[in-house]
Amino acid sequence: MPGEPITSNLEMDHAAVKGYYRFIEHPDTTAVTPERILAPHRQRTVERIRGQKTVLCVIDDTKIPYRTRPTRDGLEVVSRNQTTSQARGVQLHATLAVNDQGLPLGVLRCGYLPSDPSSEFPDRQRWEDAVDDVVDCAKTVRRSTRMVVVMDREEDSASLMERCLRSQRVDVLVRAKHDRVLPNGKKLFGLLRGLKSSGEVKIPIQRLSRRVKSGRVLHEGREGGDACMDIRYCAVDLPCGQMTAVHIREIHRSSGALEWVLLTSLPVNTVEEAKKVVEYYLLRWRVEDTFRVLKSGCKVEELRMRSARTLHRAVTIYMVTAWRLMLLTLLGREVPNASVEMMFTKTQLRILSNLAAEHDFPEPDHMASAVLLVALLGGYQQGKKRPPPGVEVMWRGYRRLEVGAMCVSLDLKHRGGAPPESS
Repeated sequence: MPGEPITSNLEMDHAAVKGYYRFIEHPDTTAVTPERILAPHRQRTVERIRGQKTVLCVIDDTKIPYRTRPTRDGLEVVSRNQTTSQARGVQLHATLAVNDQGLPLGVLRCGYLPSDPSSEFPDRQRWEDAVDDVVDCAKTVRRSTRMVVVMDREEDSASLMERCLRSQRVDVLVRAKHDRVLPNGKKLFGLLRGLKSSGEVKIPIQRLSRRVKSGRVLHEGREGGDACMDIRYCAVDLPCGQMTAVHIREIHRSSGALEWVLLTSLPVNTVEEAKKVVEYYLLRWRVEDTFRVLKSGCKVEELRMRSARTLHRAVTIYMVTAWRLMLLTLLGREVPNASVEMMFTKTQLRILSNLAAEHDFPEPDHMASAVLLVALLGGYQQGKKRPPPGVEVMWRGYRRLEVGAMCVSLDLKHRGGAPPESS
């Protein structure tokens, strides 16, 4: 049950709770590491990657503060405010594999700062390790599967891009932060703005509230919806090698217009291929959504482990749970006719079937109908103009579904019937 304490998940089984904490609190000298905890899930993720033509390996990080218990062993500084007060916690560097349709295939890596570093561990090293991990993964799949490292503007680094290109197995797509000087003396951003528009592309924009800090307006805010963008592209020579720059800028907006420059090693010879690069970059938000589920749905900021190393292990487990909730949400939209046995147990389907009969909804005999019923349990309101269920109502609904499944299991045990299979 995502977001609930582990003691509420195991049907009051004291031995199971004690076993969980023994597992999480193993000494560092044992083989219980985040890498080995993730290994079975990673192996299945690689198997799913092998069945795809294009896979986006989205690398990003998130900071998980533990303000109520800042004295735990091994925590690092994750933020500072204007009064120099520090927040301590855990910084997670994760790699999420996503196919070109946006379905998350799994978590390839969860990286952390060593709990007891014997030497300095620079932040850049974390990104290099993540890129190297994708390169190692690419060596285990066939060459016909194109793997693309996708990163945001904070990771606009020539060394990281060169690391991908040097492997000859991995492409790279990154949003540019630096206005580089090109060999012809021109600057990158100015060159792109001077090009003739190659067409238009629409991208979805979330609503942003007006942000004010210390009397200074950081962002005026804007309404959500589709933004119409001009698109331009050209080949550029960078120190890491030849890349293609794709530039998009909002058309009908003068103040606060969106403008992105994307650098990629993917082939871009037509405007359709340039638009595909933009679509790939937009899928980077899958990892942001997964982090939101990790924090708000799984509530990892409320974990009470005693040290950073135990938090690393617990967060790794919850990261896979967050991926599963993201996948469940998207399967109902993208693969509506998929088999429900992929994600639900017989006990869960029995509960959903009873719910459907009670409220005159379709039977949960395919993924879209089952996901809708879970969303209704989470408070989703149906309507013609309503968007499809989001991940927040899905994690609420799934938690209530798990409570129902636990009650059914206890009832069958009490009656002497065969207990249903575990989830």
